[in-house]
Amino acid sequence: MKKSGLDYLLQFSKIQNGEKIGDLEALEFCAIQEGTQMGHLIVDCMCHKSYKRFQISANILNWKITMFKKGALLSLDSLTVQSNQH
Repeated sequence: MKKSGLDYLLQFSKIQNGEKIGDLEALEFCAIQEGTQMGHLIVDCMCHKSYKRFQISANILNWKITMFKKGALLSLDSLTVQSNQH
């Protein structure tokens, strides 16, 4: 079995297509480079708080989702996921 590509990486994403967590909704996904690690999965998101569409690496988004679910982030929106602080 090939351990790379979009389908492989989607298994490890904490958000799936059309799913909404906090104020973010995942719209589309694409794999870049070899598609072997979460940094190669790009998530196209819509922030329903700011009505802003943006792209973010899945490894960063996964980390921010985890922090949000643990209560370390009070909100999950375009500002909090694109910030270097937690």
